[in-house]
Amino acid sequence: MTATDLILGAVLGLSLAGLFAAYPGILLVLLLARHRARDWHAEDDHCPTVTIFLAAFNEEGLIEKKLQNCVELDYPAERLEILVVSDQSTDRTAELVDCFPDNRVRRVDLGHRLGKASIMSRALPLAKGEILVVTDTNVFFARDTLRRLMRWYADPRVGLVSGTEQRIQAERQQFQAETWYRDFDIVLKCAEGRMGATMGAYGGIYSLRATCWRAIPDETQNEDLATTLNVLRQGYATLHDSEALAEEAIGANPDMEFGRRIRIGAGNFQCLAWNLWLLNPLQGWKSLFFWFHKVPRWFTPHLLIVALATHLALALRGHLMPWLALHLALYAVGLYGIHQNRRGLGRGWVSALGHFLHMNAAVGLGFIRWLRGIRAGTWTPTRL
Repeated sequence: MTATDLILGAVLGLSLAGLFAAYPGILLVLLLARHRARDWHAEDDHCPTVTIFLAAFNEEGLIEKKLQNCVELDYPAERLEILVVSDQSTDRTAELVDCFPDNRVRRVDLGHRLGKASIMSRALPLAKGEILVVTDTNVFFARDTLRRLMRWYADPRVGLVSGTEQRIQAERQQFQAETWYRDFDIVLKCAEGRMGATMGAYGGIYSLRATCWRAIPDETQNEDLATTLNVLRQGYATLHDSEALAEEAIGANPDMEFGRRIRIGAGNFQCLAWNLWLLNPLQGWKSLFFWFHKVPRWFTPHLLIVALATHLALALRGHLMPWLALHLALYAVGLYGIHQNRRGLGRGWVSALGHFLHMNAAVGLGFIRWLRGIRAGTWTPTRL
């Protein structure tokens, strides 16, 4: 073999090793975290003052149901407020908030359309609660969720606690791969939380100390991850509570989520650029989880492209042709899996492979969007 062949073979081997080693590496870290878990102090009757924060845009179909869900939570009424910003909605969202018959609901008008990150930076300093709870209009809390989140703040080391979003309706019945992915992600977050370093919260249900809030750039696409990493930077622990439950209604068609995943992908690379300090191994568990949980996911599209390109180059030079056929066959099966998932017929490993390719295509497009520069943080809700 020539030097070129050796170089191509090495590149192919390294890219495939990166792909296949990522998740076993995660599992190894999980075992280490379980073995060395820290003891966090929780008190079930701990009830600090709470502000539930909600940014809404054109949500007249859900806003009353969401507010009713908030005021019916099992939490002392005098210690709870609900702060709503209607981001210059063009429907009746603002009117419905103003007319809601509970004086704990307060609406703030910021004057012009901003996007969620900008709204948070301007509105959260107006909150009265010791603890801020960030949520979305289509996310509905279980009645005891607020108490489960608040119990951890009896420990002064804790700065942020994420809850668990359970995706419901057609997706759970027809689109299994997304459910598997989410369940695995919850396992990761819980294990990281045992060491006080959960790498990211679910955007529809997370809480943090008001004193830990730091303004984020207006162009932030992934405000939940940016906020979590800001809390970690201050030296506070970030936890995940799998018993603090909420339901999020989304559709069964993966194409409905594709645009959202592109935005999240772009936000992930923003957060990487803003948090290079986490790549430093001296940060301990924080750095270890960041390397094993986040970085491999974000760069999987790059590894997939490099692996396929080098495999093609080697095949054109007369090497590894049978393995290239297998490589291409896996992509063909994955494309079929995407097709089946779109039809709501996804099952088994074919569906999982299709979901894997679809998700990584969105992450790759998010990387391109980030390279081009992100200027706006406004959003439109994903509809069923």
